[in-house]
Order: sequence, then structure tokens, then C-alpha cells
Amino acid sequence: MVSLEVSTEFRMIVNASRVSKNFSGDTALPSPAQLNVIVSNELLGEIMFVIKFGFLLPLSFIGVITNTLNIVVFYQQGFKEGSTISMTAISAWNLLKSICGIVVKLYYPIGFANQVLSVNWYNITIPYIDYTSIYAGYVTFALAAFLSLERLLCVWKPFTAKSLLTPLITLLSVITISIFTFGAYIVVYFIYTIKFEFSQTLNTSVAKFTLSQFYFEKSGIVMVYYQSIGILIPTVSFIVMCICSVLTVVLLRKSSSHLHQDHTSNKTTSKREKQVSRTLLTIVSIYIINLFPRFIFYIAQLAEPEFYNLRKYSNLFVMVALLLFVIDFCNSSSHFFIFLKMSSSFRDQFMKCIDVTNVPLKRHFVLD
Repeated sequence: MVSLEVSTEFRMIVNASRVSKNFSGDTALPSPAQLNVIVSNELLGEIMFVIKFGFLLPLSFIGVITNTLNIVVFYQQGFKEGSTISMTAISAWNLLKSICGIVVKLYYPIGFANQVLSVNWYNITIPYIDYTSIYAGYVTFALAAFLSLERLLCVWKPFTAKSLLTPLITLLSVITISIFTFGAYIVVYFIYTIKFEFSQTLNTSVAKFTLSQFYFEKSGIVMVYYQSIGILIPTVSFIVMCICSVLTVVLLRKSSSHLHQDHTSNKTTSKREKQVSRTLLTIVSIYIINLFPRFIFYIAQLAEPEFYNLRKYSNLFVMVALLLFVIDFCNSSSHFFIFLKMSSSFRDQFMKCIDVTNVPLKRHFVLD
């Protein structure tokens, strides 16, 4: 059943792509047998099923819960700090990503009740909802890069940062970043079109997504642009996050060292700075874990042109991409636990939200 699903999707895309020869003169794409390299079609089908429903679907449910809690707690805290606004925006996009991750996989349980609806659901959600989940993740990368830059400015030039990065400016910044980052991928939504065709197997008309006329006319430009922007935004975000976060940690350690040497400074301030440093290191590590494998993935595509979708190593490409999605969803669903563990203000506000007022809480140093 899984192999049939994969091969059916493959044939649909390949057949639609081959029609483009009549418009652009491209050579024929490889057949499924030609892609049976390193990872067989049957093995890929089984791996896809396990990853989709054994990992991605549960992580999507967790992401919906945790990111909703993040937004609720941040809202209750108020948006007086720029970092709260930035983290709320990240949580909102992660929530959208998680919702899309659930919606796009509902075709499988629907299939037990109505096969026609299942086929329609799959073919309508794949080219739109599935891509939305991916691009929402790209937006969070860009927002995380902005958050790293914001934190660097706050540590390096605290008074200047407070005067420049007001809540309104931060809000406008995250909205602008979100619009431009997500908008960079809007063109992909025009690559596919939905058509209803009669299915002899199901004895009724069913939806199918095929490559659109827009793709046939602009495929040369669109695909180069899509591949370039798909690599550029995550890579730039990765570099900005690494540089800004490392500089922030260095500045915090220097500040902490000066505080130890200053006898007029109290120990409370010193401990608070150390706690901020540990929190930043945790945030840096989770994004490096998330983005570093993707960065290697991009290098592999550049080094081996056949390591791409519908090329010689297509099956291996799809398998690695799915594993990267697992890392993405682990990242997007884990922020709540990091905030709960390392931010006393977040933890206290969360306890208030669930009305746990009779449990004595150990006071910690509040993080920004």
C-alpha cells in the first residue's frame, strides 16, 4: 500500500513533467526503475510511512500543544520586551507549521472511511499545505536570526538597543521579516494546479495535482530561483545566528568576569549573567543541531548534481530530506520545554495560567 502511494505520486509528477517537453524541449525524466539507486523504491516507501506517521505526525501534535502554550504565556506576560515579541512570532509560525503537518497527513486515517475523500485530500493538500509547513519553518529560521541579532545588540549596546528596538519597532521588524521570507516562496504555489479526472479504479472523479502552465512557461527561471532561495535563506540565517550568538556569549563572559572583579557588584547580578549565558548556549545548540545537517545537505546538492529530486539519487535525496524534517519538527516542538526549564518568569507565568497557586515556587533569577 505504501509503495503504491509513492509510485502513484511519482508517476503523476513524472508524467506531468514529461508534458513539459512539448513546451520547453527538455529531455525525458528518468523512470522509477532508474531512480532505484542506493535506496530502492520499496524501501523508500516503507521509510516514508514510518517517518511520516511514526515521527512527524506525533511531533506535529506536540508542536500544536507546546507552541499554543508558548503564545498563551507570552500573551499573559505582555509584550513589553522585544524578545517576547520575537519569540511569540516564532511560536506562531511553528504553530502553523505543526497544524499543516497534521492536516497534510489526515489522508491516511480518512482512507479507512472514504477512499475517494482520502485521494482528494492527499492530492489537494500536498502541493499547498505541505509546502506551507516547510516555508513556515524557513520563516522561523529568519526570525531566530533576527532574535540573535537583537540579543547581541542588547548585550553589546544595552541603552542604544532599548532606545532603538522598542516593542513597536520589533513588531514591525518581525512582520516585515515574516512577509518577505514567506513571500520569497509564494511563486512555488503557482507551479502546481489541481484538476479533477475520472478514476476507473474508484469509478468517480478525483483531484490530481499536476504541473501548471506557469511552470511549463517559466520552469527554467522558477526552478533555479526556487533552488537558490531554498538554500540562501536557511544558510544566511544559520551564519547570522552562529556569529551573533557566539559574540553574545563572549560579551556576556567578559561582563561576568568584570563583575567578579568589581567588589561593588553583588553576586545576584553575576549569577543572572551566567544563567543568561547558559540559556543562549542552549538556544545556539538547538539551532545548530537543526540547521547544520541542512547546511551539509545543501553542500551535497552542489557537489553532486544528481543528488536531487527526480534525478539519479532521488530516493536518497527524499529519505535525507524526511530525516531533516524530523529534526525541524523536534526543534519547533521543543521550545516550550526550554523556556519552562530555563526562564523563571515564563515558568511562573505558566503556573499561574494553569492556576497552580498553592504550590510554593523556588525563586530564580528572571531572564529577559
